[in-house]
Amino acid sequence: MSIRRDIPDSPALEEARQATIRALSYPAAIGAARSLIAKTREVDLVTASGMFIGRGAKYDVDMPRMCAVVERTIKGVHFKMLGKRLAEAHSLRVFSCEMLSVGDLLRVQQTIINTAINTQPLVAVRDVVCVWRAPVDTDPESGGWVLLFYGHVPFVGLVFRTADLKSTEA
Repeated sequence: MSIRRDIPDSPALEEARQATIRALSYPAAIGAARSLIAKTREVDLVTASGMFIGRGAKYDVDMPRMCAVVERTIKGVHFKMLGKRLAEAHSLRVFSCEMLSVGDLLRVQQTIINTAINTQPLVAVRDVVCVWRAPVDTDPESGGWVLLFYGHVPFVGLVFRTADLKSTEA
């Protein structure tokens, strides 16, 4: 996330960029460095109105890997809050808001995001990440999670009873 163009510069972001560069310079990170280079390509840069402004690099994000990192973060905050791991009877699904259709995003915003962000964040690490939770009254472990990275990149996590998912799939 630290190499996105659409995130405003901040000391925390610059610190993350420098840490990324340092980490990629270690011999043990040669595979990660090669992957970064392989997934980076040159593209035309165009404004929202369609005006060409030059050429630049574009990195193709491994979204399943990114969602896995967010999933581990949610599980860690869940453990810190409730003092126990997420119950085996529950499932967690994580989505980048950028992955959702406009209709799905509006539903998620109305039902989870708006509820969650009207409370104090459970975790706020400078301008790096804020974490909120929208609990469900009927089940203390179920609910929605909102993570906002660098004030600009939202992810949503949904925790639900696995049996509820199976009954909707039948």
